[in-house]
Amino acid sequence: MVFLNNSIGLVPTTVMLFIWNEPPKWHQRFRDATSEQYVGLAFSCVVGILIGWTAVNCQRFISATSFMVLGNTQRVFVWVYGMAVLDDAHGALSIAGAIVALLGGLYYGWARLELSEKAKASSANEMGETGPSEKNEEAEQVARAPKKPASETTLLLRGHGAVPDRPAP
Repeated sequence: MVFLNNSIGLVPTTVMLFIWNEPPKWHQRFRDATSEQYVGLAFSCVVGILIGWTAVNCQRFISATSFMVLGNTQRVFVWVYGMAVLDDAHGALSIAGAIVALLGGLYYGWARLELSEKAKASSANEMGETGPSEKNEEAEQVARAPKKPASETTLLLRGHGAVPDRPAP
């Protein structure tokens, strides 16, 4: 998905590059750059690669919604860094938007934790309510039921106790 997004973004970026006549200026800008600027450029490239690698790996372990919230929250932190360190322009509306985005990310994280805790409690209650003979019958029914492969998300949630190992009755 990251490759697809970057590939699609490459087309308008290239068009804008030529509209503003940037390529002829490159030679002069690279010649005038200091060693500190080259180190900053290299560092930026390494960090960009690491962010992309982390994003690809992160997608395996969280839902699509969680990934979108994580991406938006990360963009807010990049915006704050630009405003505080790089002296980017900002106004009241953009600050309000960043605050709303951050609060939304925090609320989503809190809601996911609450949902996970409720699922753990529900699973623990269900396991404690059945007697030994009922557990054996249920285990036999589950063993006889046709198996379908579990998704990676389900397996991850099972490891954290959010999804029970047995189907609901």
